[in-house]
Amino acid sequence: MAPKRMKIINVDGNVVELRGYGLDENALAMGAPLEAASFENYGVALMIEDDKIVRAQLDIFDRNVSIVYLQ
Repeated sequence: MAPKRMKIINVDGNVVELRGYGLDENALAMGAPLEAASFENYGVALMIEDDKIVRAQLDIFDRNVSIVYLQ
């Protein structure tokens, strides 16, 4: 998966949530529709304990998919 531009949208206790923003210029150049080229379709939630990431969740909103990575 290619890198996605993200910004912090929420910090609540030990959970940090990020959401993609902007458009993938390479996808647009290849003729992808705006919806498919939007980084807003992606999100990441990180759970931090003792200064370590213990859980990461990748959300792909337009496909209604969440992938959880555990330590």
